[in-house]
This record gives sequence, C-alpha cells and structure tokens, in this order.
Amino acid sequence: MGGILAELKVEGAKSALVVIDMVRGYFDPQHTYAPLERADAARVTQGVQSLLQAFRARNLPVVYTQNYGRRTAWGPVDKKNPFLRWQEENKKKVAGAGFTRRTSLNTEGSPYAEIYDAVGPREGEIIVHKPRYDAFYSTHLEVILKGLGTENLFL
Repeated sequence: MGGILAELKVEGAKSALVVIDMVRGYFDPQHTYAPLERADAARVTQGVQSLLQAFRARNLPVVYTQNYGRRTAWGPVDKKNPFLRWQEENKKKVAGAGFTRRTSLNTEGSPYAEIYDAVGPREGEIIVHKPRYDAFYSTHLEVILKGLGTENLFL
C-alpha cells in the first residue's frame, strides 16, 4: 500500500473514511452562506479528493455525513431551538467562523445542504443525516461503522 494511505498507516479492510459536511453551503461559490476562502476551499477539496481516490482504489468504505434542518408542515425544526433562533434573528456571527447563521437556508432539499459535487458520493456509498454538529449524536453512524467492521476511522 503506497501513497497517502501508507503515510497514514491505513491497515487492510478494517479502515473506513467518513467525509463530514462537505456541502455546497461551504464550498460552492454559487450556493454558499458560510464560505471558506477560495484557496482554503480548493486545498480542502483536493485533500478530500485524494483520500477518496485512495480509499476507493482499495475498495474501503466511504461514508458521508450531512448536517441540515428538517422541514416540517410548521416550518424548519431548527427554528425551535431558542439559541439558534436568537443568534439568527440578531445577526450574531458564529464564534470563530465569521459568518451569520442562516438556518433557514440549510434545510433538507436545499442546494446549500447538498454534498459538493467535487467530492460527492458514488453509488452505494452511505450518506448519514446528522441533525446537529456531532456525527454520532442521534445518527446511525456508529452502527454502520460497527457493521462494516471498522477499527481504523479516518475523518
């Protein structure tokens, strides 16, 4: 095993890659509300592409996570969180991020929540919806990884 996986000491079929929140809202200049600088976005995208290529070449599992609010008949669920609602209504910048939260954009089915095409999943790769920032909280990610026999996890 050569290349980046050898550098990272990936061993056999017990490894999996989890691609977290590589969504258009962060990376696509046409649909972004929380943009990375273009140079940073290109660097991150290239790094993820390199990992994807290495894992796929060895038929190792790739799992994606996406964070977005669910739409309901009474509106986006995230509007029920008093802190997030206060932060958005008062145009408070997200600490350490430099942008104002816009939960109304990052909802199920919106282009902002779609996985960025440049690093998108292939047929058969798993996508896990995460309702909050933690990929394991209230998701099936742990069960999926255990079912795959994962011992080495790359994020």
